[in-house]
Amino acid sequence: MRMEEAVGTAILGMDTLWGGDAMCASGTGRFIADSWFGDEPLPEAYTLAEAAAVRASGGVSAKTPDRAAIDAYLAKVDIPGAIEALKGRGEYLAGLALCFETMWDLAMEILGRGARVPYDRCVLASCAQAPEASDPREKRDRVAALLDASGDLPAAGRPSGADGFDPAAGGGSDRPFRRADGGERDAAFAGGVANGAAGEYRISADSGRLVFGIDELPGTEAAAGREPGIRGHL
Repeated sequence: MRMEEAVGTAILGMDTLWGGDAMCASGTGRFIADSWFGDEPLPEAYTLAEAAAVRASGGVSAKTPDRAAIDAYLAKVDIPGAIEALKGRGEYLAGLALCFETMWDLAMEILGRGARVPYDRCVLASCAQAPEASDPREKRDRVAALLDASGDLPAAGRPSGADGFDPAAGGGSDRPFRRADGGERDAAFAGGVANGAAGEYRISADSGRLVFGIDELPGTEAAAGREPGIRGHL
C-alpha cells in the first residue's frame, strides 16, 4: 500500500467508522477529517456505497450503531492494515497510528468486540502525557501578578469571584475586560470607540476598565415575533 493510500484509508476509514463526513458542506458532520483537497482522489474508504451507509447511520457514534452496515464496510476497507502501514514512516505518522489504534479499540469496545479501553491510554494517545489533577493556583498567581504590575488588580487584592472576575463589576453578562498593555491604545479605545459604542450597544466604559453588558448581538433582532437566540457574554 502506498503511503498516500495508507494515510487516506486510515484517516477517512476511521472518520467514517465513527460517523464523520469529511465532505460535509456545512462542516457540522465532520469528525477527525476536516476536508479533502489536492491531486489524490478520495479513497474507497470514503467513496464506497458501504461507507455512505455507515455515515448515514452515524457509525459507532450512533446511539444504536448499525452493526450490519459497519460489518459490510469493514469487510471492504482494511482500517487496521492502513494503520499498520503508517508505522515506521516518521514520528508524525507513528503518532497518528497510535491515536488511530486507540480509536479502533474504542470502536470495538462500543461494538462489544474488545476489552475496555482505559482512560489513561486515551489521554496518552492524544497528548503523550498521563492524566493528572488540575491545579490552577500557579496560573492564578501569575495572572494576579500581571494585573498587579499593570495596576489593574482590584484594590481589595486578588479577584475573589468564583470565575476569577471582580464581583464589584457585576455578574451575569457584565464581565470586566482589561487590557494590560498598550496604554495609548487603551485611552483611545476607551475615549472614542467604546464611548461611541456605549450609546448604541449599552456598553459602559471608562479610562480604566471596559464592562460589556451586551444582551443581544447586533443583527439578531427577533423576526416574526421569534425571540433572538444569541447572547453575548464578554
